[in-house]
Amino acid sequence: MDGITIQVLRNKIASLVEEMHYHFYRSGYSTIIRESRDFSCVILDADGGLIVAPHMFFHAPVYRHLVAKILELYGRDGIADGDMVVCNHPYEGGLPHVSDMAFVAPIFSGGRLVGFSGSIAHKADVGGTMPGSTSASATEIFHEGLLLPPVRICTGGAYNAELERLIFAETPTFGIRRHRVQRTKLSRRHETVSTAFGEIRIKVGEAGGVQTATPEFDDCKAAALRSGAPLRDVLAAARLALEAKRG
Repeated sequence: MDGITIQVLRNKIASLVEEMHYHFYRSGYSTIIRESRDFSCVILDADGGLIVAPHMFFHAPVYRHLVAKILELYGRDGIADGDMVVCNHPYEGGLPHVSDMAFVAPIFSGGRLVGFSGSIAHKADVGGTMPGSTSASATEIFHEGLLLPPVRICTGGAYNAELERLIFAETPTFGIRRHRVQRTKLSRRHETVSTAFGEIRIKVGEAGGVQTATPEFDDCKAAALRSGAPLRDVLAAARLALEAKRG
């Protein structure tokens, strides 16, 4: 793989990780998320290796150990699209401590496992002997709260309600918050502009009188590879061509 493609892919994945962090932060209910920002999001390769390091740097080595354990337990052929694994076990999953809860989901392309997405976040209380779960009086890990080895919380996209019974049985909680996230999309169409690097499609979105436009990433990537020009130069040329076209 050539250097341009490597940088294009790395920056694309970095932007996806940044977006994951943004939405995690915006959807967080806990002050640990909203103020301390004690969480991380990642996209991993098929072996659990980091592609872009998370902001919470000490979470970085956890993901490889966790994915290795998941692969050991289920095998590559035993993991399906729509599966999601949860874990907070320091020994079984390599988590920093019991209050850190990890979620990992496989990524498939063309029916082939190509990577994983994941997140780790500190929970305020996971049912330990003291409020906040972490206590200097704890003499063993079981004093810190509920321990979950890597276990599916979703199988093929279906939620595993049996896991809720375990959480209720092993912690003093009175409820589990679970909700779906909805997404509103702009209607889309394409325009084409001519640049020194060739024709580039512009993705145009509209809704309620609001319009936004951005060059198609795949077109810019292809033009950069053809010409040997930096991707940022192709993107800039496409934006200038769009401004000129619209006057």
